Amino acid sequence: MQSLKIEGYTAQRLLPVIIEQISNIVIHFHEIESLYLALKDFLVGRLSHHLIETEILQDHLNFLGETIKKHNHRAQIVYPYVHYYYASGNVASGFYKFRDENTLVIVINVPLTISDLAAPMQIWQVHTFPLLSPDGAAYYTELTQTPKYVIYSSKNKYYAVANDRQNLPCTQYQ
Repeated sequence: MQSLKIEGYTAQRLLPVIIEQISNIVIHFHEIESLYLALKDFLVGRLSHHLIETEILQDHLNFLGETIKKHNHRAQIVYPYVHYYYASGNVASGFYKFRDENTLVIVINVPLTISDLAAPMQIWQVHTFPLLSPDGAAYYTELTQTPKYVIYSSKNKYYAVANDRQNLPCTQYQ
């Protein structure tokens, strides 16, 4: 039996090198696929843990929470844990170009609240309807671009709005 020789290497010595190279190619392919899926989610406004790792995002949320407390001791982050930011679609992006380098800038909307509101707030769901003109013509007016929910209490000087149920504060929806 004749053994394969490539520039002084035998098949026994070359096989581990080939396996290692194939392993590296598979790892790189997996990283590229993860980046592709993360960018695909990002295009529809969703954040992926492949783009920003969970531990890094949690560390930044913790730092932001501490910074907010320094500036206003009554303020706090509504959702201090990362699950909300990966599940909701509150992400925007932009490209920053400096010299010949492009940088992807990711903006994550982090809702804030006051820790001690004066009174509990109620959630009101907004329903719009067409309002006919007073002269009885077929012309009507209907409000558009309204929020779907308004969170309000007459005892508080603050109110909030939300466009879907997942953006409602940490409370049971009624």
